[in-house]
Order: sequence, then C-alpha cells, then structure tokens
Amino acid sequence: MTRFLGIVVVVSVLTICLGLEYPWNGPCRAAYDGPYKESETKEYTAKADCTEGRFDWNYPVGTTVFHMQSSVYKNFQFCFEDLYGSQLAGYWKIYDVTGGQNVPIAKPKGRGVVICRQSRNGRVDLRLEATDDKTYVAAFVYKLETN
Repeated sequence: MTRFLGIVVVVSVLTICLGLEYPWNGPCRAAYDGPYKESETKEYTAKADCTEGRFDWNYPVGTTVFHMQSSVYKNFQFCFEDLYGSQLAGYWKIYDVTGGQNVPIAKPKGRGVVICRQSRNGRVDLRLEATDDKTYVAAFVYKLETN
C-alpha cells in the first residue's frame, strides 16, 4: 500500500511541477512514441476543430512534420510554447514549412515564452527535427488565435 501511495504522490508532484494543466488524454493531444529511426520522418495532422492542444514526442529522434489546418478559423496565428521548461529549445530544431517555405524558428528559451506563426491559406506546417541531444520526452502546447 505504501508503494502505491508513493507512486501517486510522485505523479501528483510531477503534474504540479511540470504544469500539466492540459489534458493528458484529451481530444486535442497528440503523442508519438519512439523510438523513431534517426532518418525517419513521421507526420501528424492536428484535429481541425482543435483551437488548443498539446504535442508530446517520446524518445525524440528523427523528424516530425506537424500540420494544423483549422475548421474554426480561416486565418489564424498558431502560437506554441514549450511545456517542459527548456527542453524544446535544446532537443528540437523547428522550421516553418508552410506553403513550401523553410524558415528556421527562433526556439523558446524557457517556459512561458510563446512563439507564433501566421497561417497561409488556412494552415500552418512545422518541421521538428530532433537534435543529437537525447531526452526521454519533449512537448509543446499550442493555441490558435484569430487575426
């Protein structure tokens, strides 16, 4: 019984400390479990009716292309922030590849720093490339804002 209680306490403390206010299994949450192969690219398309959500990448290696096309807003800003402190800044390279462009995005330097990208033709596409630094999990939360 004390072992079970200890696990519950640890999970509760981690939830509070990491600020996991976004639903772990909500309809607008995506997660990719690895390990990927280092040369592998996977794609994820967010649900079109989601205006807020989160993306978790377990064992990040390789590349993920994240697509957002909203059925709620015609034009929008896709704003995101690192959910786990400064992991996003250290473990991913981020590019805006919307409409065929390839623009590096300045990485957030910590929790609370929000990065926004403008939609083109009602969509935003991001390419996330894992760096050589290895981690167990990395995540970001996003929100769509109308223009």
